[in-house]
Amino acid sequence: MSIAPGTGGPVGVIGSGIKRAGRKLRRTNVVLLIMILTISSLVPLALDGNGSRMSGAVINSDNTLPTAPDGPDAPSSDPETSDDQTSEPSDPTSTPDSNSPSSGSTEETDPPEAEDPSVPNLSGDGSIAPGAASSNLTVQDNGGSYAVCSEKYKIVIAQSGNSVSYVISPYFTSDVIKYGRLNPLTGNEGTVDEYGNELNHVTTSITSWGQDGNVIWFVEGCPQYSLRHEFTIYRDYFELDVTYTPGSSKVITTYAISLNSAGGSYYDMFSDGRDHRYIPGTPLDTPKSNGIGGWYPCYEVFAPAFDMRVPGRTLGVEWGFSDEKAYIWSPTWVAGSPVDGASVFSVKYTSTAGVLPDPALGTSQTFHMFVRPYEYTDGEARGYCSGYADWIGPQIASEWTTVSTPQFPLSFYDFGGNDGQWDSAFRSFIESSPILLAQLSNNPDQVNWHYKSSQRLDEGDSRVMPEEWRLYDSPGHSYVLSDGDILGTTSSAAFRHYLIYEDMSNDWWWSSTGVFWDETNSWFGENNLPRSDYNHRNGDFILEGHMKLVEETRASGKFSFIITNPYTPSIHLSMVSDLCLFEGYEPVSYYGDNLVGTVQSTMLFVNQMPAQYRPHLVAYQNYNADLASDQAAVYSALFGSARYGFNLDLLSYQSYSSQMHNLNMAISMYTAMGASRHQDVTNWPATIDLRSEGSSLETDRQMVVATGAGTLSVTFTHAYDSYTVSNIWGSPLNVHLTLPDGRTISGTVPAEGTASFK
Repeated sequence: MSIAPGTGGPVGVIGSGIKRAGRKLRRTNVVLLIMILTISSLVPLALDGNGSRMSGAVINSDNTLPTAPDGPDAPSSDPETSDDQTSEPSDPTSTPDSNSPSSGSTEETDPPEAEDPSVPNLSGDGSIAPGAASSNLTVQDNGGSYAVCSEKYKIVIAQSGNSVSYVISPYFTSDVIKYGRLNPLTGNEGTVDEYGNELNHVTTSITSWGQDGNVIWFVEGCPQYSLRHEFTIYRDYFELDVTYTPGSSKVITTYAISLNSAGGSYYDMFSDGRDHRYIPGTPLDTPKSNGIGGWYPCYEVFAPAFDMRVPGRTLGVEWGFSDEKAYIWSPTWVAGSPVDGASVFSVKYTSTAGVLPDPALGTSQTFHMFVRPYEYTDGEARGYCSGYADWIGPQIASEWTTVSTPQFPLSFYDFGGNDGQWDSAFRSFIESSPILLAQLSNNPDQVNWHYKSSQRLDEGDSRVMPEEWRLYDSPGHSYVLSDGDILGTTSSAAFRHYLIYEDMSNDWWWSSTGVFWDETNSWFGENNLPRSDYNHRNGDFILEGHMKLVEETRASGKFSFIITNPYTPSIHLSMVSDLCLFEGYEPVSYYGDNLVGTVQSTMLFVNQMPAQYRPHLVAYQNYNADLASDQAAVYSALFGSARYGFNLDLLSYQSYSSQMHNLNMAISMYTAMGASRHQDVTNWPATIDLRSEGSSLETDRQMVVATGAGTLSVTFTHAYDSYTVSNIWGSPLNVHLTLPDGRTISGTVPAEGTASFK
């Protein structure tokens, strides 16, 4: 155990992946046994007038928005499109791009503003009507090939070489989306049996098909294995349930998704020098040569989905899973002449269980997917899975108990320094401030939480961990950390019961209203691979075990607020948790993890989700309050929380007095954003970085958050009783404001302060 330097400040030891994050604080002995992993100051996302969405700010350096490419694509001339089908274009789809700066210093393009800042502009976000039926649906059987024709798109299923191709053709363009078994450049990346033998030579074909209402299914099979593709057709999208069933072999088979011209040529996702692909959680500046995706859950995959667009044209596609375990990957190298592997995504099908993948399991497995072909007219490189964001929340909520409780955007987690106590002045400040979560608080209106590892026996428990509770990293071999700790697995119901009910000091453990479940990561920090549990007996993958731990903790009645720390969040775990953690943001002097891009990429997706399903995600910003160089990270994190909507914890190990200016700066900004102790942000601000985005903007928002030194000019286009500017910088900010009635106001906003103008 180590004690943080200085006195009177939070005590903590930070690690990444698997770590010893803490022990318990036993109040009876006033002994500090926890080395805390802190989180949160909750910047929940702003809602629109009907409580459904958040809108970003116009922050182009030239205060303009990109225009759509010239000229619409021609309607499809494919002869298989029947004459009676209309060629209705889809609504514009997807929000504009954002370039994910590492420290708020790179030019960005946020979503366009609405006329009323409480009602964001949805004209270009690609929202869907979940469950809306297609006005027409027919299936044409052309003697071995098939065409499923719906209101906005058709799907042609036909033999192509030794496998089946599925070509999705929206009516607004001649471009197509191709999906089919991968013919790999490297054989073992395609279809292999459980022993690694290549099976790419095997011929699969449609052996049967059928229709029941808007559900059409095709069995693609061969003696070795089969895949049943079940399409549930809706107006804006289709759901694809693929059931893998082993036959004479147990296999892993890979299917590829690409965007192609009518003639079949691949489109290069990087042909114009920009990246036209997106996975929620993957930093937007990831080079195309770097692999993105992998088995979900993964620390840089928030949701198992991708979004890609044809450069310079209008075809986009979203593809995503609802499953707790899934595989999405790029680059995927196709034999022949693809543009490059980074222009193709792949998915994998096999038997899965605690071991991922597990073809030797030899059981059928169904994968549940959302697919939306869409037209985009915003001129932006990327979409952010907006249709999938509408779809995925209800899918998870149908299987799990999800929460999205309004929360004030500032919390304080602390164990009271070396003696486990807050001094009276600081306690008064914390308990009277508009803070939701506060360790050691005596205010019954605040959540007083306790820490606990989800992987280890309690401090003081001298038993050897029972074998049935253990995490095994190979058959018969327990996973053991370098410090000798044997890890348990929440896939074990008995271990989950122990964690919740069999604490060595239950009076202490059950004395709080909240719990921080640490180490809920589903991958090994040493190699970034998914955790495989070779002691797995009941069909639960370890992520599902973490989610059951949350549900069972809530059902115990002991705790009403549950925080989880998976290092970086996944959509499933974050939706069942009250609060889910990113373990860092800007790298600083003593904690070098850079999660800026991961946080921003995740939030670009989360902001698309309907409010009732949108999870609260928190990034904590570590900093040394005595180092001027670390202060820039605090400004970046606070500004980023206003721009992207993630929650924030400012974590310093130094004295309370050295932290107060940052706490007050955050409180003043969030209060001006309309939050209260039990209320998410309602007054969403425009944002501008004076260092890189110019010094002026026009906005219909009531509030502006600025960072960087200089003079700011704002033209407000919507009438309000007052206007607010927050200055996230260490020097005063001069402002010149032009109001809708033509009046001008000049003034100064204090350093690290917020000012109101009328």
